[in-house]
Order: sequence, then structure tokens, then C-alpha cells
Amino acid sequence: MTGPVRDSLIIARYMLARALRTRSALLLVALFGLVASGSAYGFTRILLVLENQVARVLRVPQTETPGALMDAVKTDVDFLDMMRAMVGGDEALLQWALELPLLTVTHFWTGLGTLPFIAAAAGAEAVSSDIHDRSIRFELVRAGRLEIVAGRFLGLSLLLGVAVFGSTLGVWAVAMLGMINNPPLEQMTTLLSMSPRLWMWCLPFCGLGVAASQLTANVNLARLIALAAVAFTWIAYGVIEAEVLEGWMQAVAESVQVLLPQAWIGALWGPGWGWLTPAGVFVALAWCAWSLGYPIMARRNL
Repeated sequence: MTGPVRDSLIIARYMLARALRTRSALLLVALFGLVASGSAYGFTRILLVLENQVARVLRVPQTETPGALMDAVKTDVDFLDMMRAMVGGDEALLQWALELPLLTVTHFWTGLGTLPFIAAAAGAEAVSSDIHDRSIRFELVRAGRLEIVAGRFLGLSLLLGVAVFGSTLGVWAVAMLGMINNPPLEQMTTLLSMSPRLWMWCLPFCGLGVAASQLTANVNLARLIALAAVAFTWIAYGVIEAEVLEGWMQAVAESVQVLLPQAWIGALWGPGWGWLTPAGVFVALAWCAWSLGYPIMARRNL
């Protein structure tokens, strides 16, 4: 193993150890766990309303716990419209999604919306605080600047993976306690099958956060820049998809759209191993993203 790679891995391990020591790892896991569990509970309340609506139509007793009329709900027009919107209108994907436990589907799409901002906020703390108090100089004695930034990114990426996989426990608990007729093993296995996709999805946004952390020694400013960058990617994607630009501007926008992580969302969804292609793209985009801030880091007086 070459020196720079070894140094980056050592720094990544140190980043993980420091996160555990300062409780930041626990905070990150708890944050996404609360978001995922809260969203899952909210969807069970929506399902309960839909089930009681179906119960009134069928003239059967209403329930207080969702899940009893799940098969009937899957034929409800409002429910199908909601699921169709989640899968982008693809009927084949809709039928596949209807075979999955509901909370697996909602957990996946909740993660697509919330993880980019959580990952960017976490990445913004990669080096900015150490630049501020100049403690990064102690690491510079043993490793180069590039290895330090790469190692910090690797460490944060692993933390995000722990947060994503850990959140499945909260969603699974909501599914078991807040619903009935929900097979425990199927619910857990399907949740776990979606976790690698969500992990890969958040990496480019973590890279944006790490890039922002190299631009300033102010952690709060770095976090603000990172969150603004994430919001910009969503806005840019929406503008390109809406085709509000004209002529050559739209053509240029569509040609660079592949550089936005959002352009690969559709490929994440579906059966089989097709999601590995966008996963590889996300890893490449992540490394390109954090390197955007390195020219500033390389010339900074530390």
C-alpha cells in the first residue's frame, strides 16, 4: 500500500475515533434515525386515514392501527397516485413497489430528500474547525494536506453509512409497533436492501460539505455554504427538468445535467443490481466534489 493511501486511511480511522470520542458520531446516527423514524410514523398516520376511508366504502369496521386493510388500500386511487408519483410514473416500477412493505418505500424516498442536507452539514465540519484553531498543523507533520482532506472525507463517509444503516432499526420498530400484518423479516430485509443505495446517494453531498469546509475556518459559514450548494443542485435540476430555458442554454444545461446527483435518482430505484451504476457515479462525483475546495486548502496559510 502506497504512502499517501496509507496516510489517508490512518486519518480516516482517526476521524472515526474522534467522532466517537466527541459523541458527534452518535449525534449523526441519532439525527437521521429520528428523521427516518418520525417520517415513518407520519406515513403510518396517512395509511390509517386511507384505510379508514376504504373501510367506510366497504362498510367494514374502522381500525385504530394501520395494516389490516393494506391489500384494499393498494387498489385505492389516492394511494396509487401517491405511489405513482414516488416512482416517477413508471407502471412497472409501481407494481414492483406495491410488492414491498410500505415503510420501505417511504423510508427510501424520505432519505433521498433529507440525507443530502444532513451529509452536507456533516461534511462542512471536516477541516474548518481544525483550521480555525490551527490544530491541523499537528497532522501536517505526518501527512500532506491532500491526504488529510481525503482521510477526513473517508471517515465522514463511513459515519454516514453507520447512520443510514442504523436508521433502519427505528423504521423497523415503527413498522412493528405501529402497524399490524407486517412480516418482521421481510420488513427488515427490504429496509437493509435499500440502505446501500441511500448511503451511496448521500456521498456527493458529503463531498460538497468537505469542499465548503476547506474554503473557510468558520464552521457555521462552511455549513451555510454547503447547505446552499445542496439547495442549488436541487434548483438547477428542477429548472433543467422543467425546460424553462430556451435554445442553446437548455442544450448546455441538459449536457451538464449528468453532473448533478439528482439526474441519477431514477436509476437507484428498481429491482436487481441496476443501482450499482449510479452508485459508482455517486462515488466519482463525491471525490470530484470535495476536490473543488482543495485549491484553496493547498494555498492556505496553516
